Amino acid sequence: MLRKNFAYSREYGWKKIPFYKVSIVNKKDLEEVYKKHKFYAIIHFAGKKAVGESVEKPLFYYENNFVGTLNLIELCLKYKVNNFIFSSSCTVYGNRDDKPKEDDKMLFPINPYGRSKLFIEYMLKDTAKIQKDFKVALLRYCNPVAAHPSGKIGEDPLLKPINIIKRDTLS
Repeated sequence: MLRKNFAYSREYGWKKIPFYKVSIVNKKDLEEVYKKHKFYAIIHFAGKKAVGESVEKPLFYYENNFVGTLNLIELCLKYKVNNFIFSSSCTVYGNRDDKPKEDDKMLFPINPYGRSKLFIEYMLKDTAKIQKDFKVALLRYCNPVAAHPSGKIGEDPLLKPINIIKRDTLS
């Protein structure tokens, strides 16, 4: 799916982007990518995101999301990639009705997906505290609907939706 997204992205004016089919959990293969390129920053979207699946397979989510991110961070430090943007999630707030007044107060993720995101946030902040050149941006947002309506960028519209609002309610 991801490879198809990169191919379709050229239709929208993006330049050709090299594609490597590598799991972030496989540190050895991941390091080969770091060796081939000099990165300025990492924009980390490589995580599992289905809340229901995370409840059914919590260890799979912790391994993929947490251990995979640990590998990314360690390689960033080794190869001096000092800018890290992390795609976290609004799920770190849990089921709160009020809007958070302070981002780091009242964090209550209620499922393994949300907890994996929060653990990663702590890991990134702790790393940035001791590695002064390592800069981190945490993005907490949600994907309430879906991806591009054409189905060419993002999730396949023919697969089971895992977003907050089902596709068929939008027409």
